[in-house]
Amino acid sequence: MNIRRRRKNSAGMNIWPLVDVILMLLIFFMLTSRFITETAHNIVLPKSTVSRKLDKEPLVVFVTKDEKIYFNAEKTPTAPADLQRKISRALAAYDKKPSVVIKGDDKISLGLTIRLLDIVKAAGGESVDITTIKAGQ
Repeated sequence: MNIRRRRKNSAGMNIWPLVDVILMLLIFFMLTSRFITETAHNIVLPKSTVSRKLDKEPLVVFVTKDEKIYFNAEKTPTAPADLQRKISRALAAYDKKPSVVIKGDDKISLGLTIRLLDIVKAAGGESVDITTIKAGQ
């Protein structure tokens, strides 16, 4: 006696390709979102022949060529008077005070750079780094 089993047709949908695509998109956006804040302000960093790579940049002050100041990932410019308050509040959240990094455009004045250094020191910042790119890059 020959018994045949009937195959049940599956009406379900295979979702694994969809999961793969979503994971790839997630990885893509996670990697590219890190670079958005650095390029969003159109800053051309000054060139330097001697520079070192920082391990991390927890507090960043961006300065555009028209001398607008942005703190961390903020989208609106910050007045110098408010910058000191924002930096001191951000520094208070850390046990060990991190370095404050200034990413200023190549065209900003030396006077503004000195004022920013004074603001960071008045806010309680112990070390300040100025970001440059290596000459020839």
